[in-house]
Amino acid sequence: MTTELLMKERTALLKREFGMMDSRRQSRLRSEDLFAYLDEKTGRPFDRVVGGQIFERMAKSDDGSSTVDEFIKVFLEAEDILSHKVDTADKLLRDYRRQRAEAAAKLEELRRTERVNSYGIMDGSTLTVTVIEAHNLPISFQGTPATSVMLSIEGQRLQTEAVRRGNNPSFGETLTFEVKTGMEDLSATVVCKEYGREEFLGHIEIPLNSFRDQQKQEEWYDLLDKNGAQTRGRLHLGVQWIYSRVRYLASVVLKWDEHIKMQEEDKLDFQRDLAALYEPFPGLRNPGAAANQMATIPSGFDQYRPQIQAKLDTSFEVPFSHSEELQRANQVTYIYVVIALVVNYYRADFHDLLVPLLYFMTYFLGRLTPTALRFIKQLVIVACVLDLIWLIVNSSHWWFAARDHGDGLIQEGIKRVVVFFSWILLLFKGAVFYIYHILHKTAVSEGNVGFLPFV
Repeated sequence: MTTELLMKERTALLKREFGMMDSRRQSRLRSEDLFAYLDEKTGRPFDRVVGGQIFERMAKSDDGSSTVDEFIKVFLEAEDILSHKVDTADKLLRDYRRQRAEAAAKLEELRRTERVNSYGIMDGSTLTVTVIEAHNLPISFQGTPATSVMLSIEGQRLQTEAVRRGNNPSFGETLTFEVKTGMEDLSATVVCKEYGREEFLGHIEIPLNSFRDQQKQEEWYDLLDKNGAQTRGRLHLGVQWIYSRVRYLASVVLKWDEHIKMQEEDKLDFQRDLAALYEPFPGLRNPGAAANQMATIPSGFDQYRPQIQAKLDTSFEVPFSHSEELQRANQVTYIYVVIALVVNYYRADFHDLLVPLLYFMTYFLGRLTPTALRFIKQLVIVACVLDLIWLIVNSSHWWFAARDHGDGLIQEGIKRVVVFFSWILLLFKGAVFYIYHILHKTAVSEGNVGFLPFV
């Protein structure tokens, strides 16, 4: 199917949704009219950020109104942009995961082969120094003398090629040293020569521990004279010390993990916006797109699946048909509230009310996801344990010994009612847990990740 034909079909579908099959009709559309319609279509407030961005891009007349056709045009443009961003994020993720896998494979190989000395330095440790440039060198010779930089460490001495570029020479030369102890500083001395004479221009001593992170560092250093006083000259160096390839590659793998995590979050944001865009028009959504997201993740990255799945659970909220399981869960939760209020009239430990409170909050906000249901089930278990502990400690005391503690008949009766309903509530929580469990299984098996409240 060609792109042009697909676009026509999607445009026709949106027109049908708006009841605008006649493309020549140009009814005026204000922002409040658009949001009222989208709210009605979704059954709850439509995402105001996404909707506001769409309306802002729409061409408007002097009175601030626009047309349905203009909305459809901008809507499809937004869909195309978000889809492209999701595809780009997918490509970047594949590339990041490939590079991470390569680094991880090298890391495992080095763990078996790398040898370190008594100083904790690997065999073949290298210090790479790039002499980039110098500024404001205090040259007293006339003309353009030849300037060079001498580097030394652990008995090794290397020197750059001499360049004739006045007080601000550029070198762009890289020198490499083998480091065995890491106990000495890196020394850099700048000199110039003219007519067989040499002039000292400044030096610096840099502790090698400054480069323990094994990352390449570029920095300007102030040059000192022979007495240790600061001169006006400065030296620009790029330095990297690799003393353990295992540690270096481990840090590389961690950085790839950070890049992957950030890209996954970006992708999920784009998918969330795309899902919000589709919510009023489910016919435009690619069937099963959300359910297939986990299949696109390479098997080598199973450690990321729970995190991504949890985000997917809360990202694509679509209306759920009001099944018998959902109605039954609502009914038992209402009964739960009544029994809990009776118990807490006198017992006053309100953890029992957290379960229905969380259930109805997530339900009416359209966030009753599998993740939320799983947490509510765990909260029911905790409430059962707390109830059981309370009953073991207090039921006999309240039921049989109320008069011994000076309680009147009314107080004694109330305490017995509370104990009786506490046992009822404990047993009822078992039924609540079972019904929530069935609802959770239904949501997961049908691929529904958001329940909308009854209209």
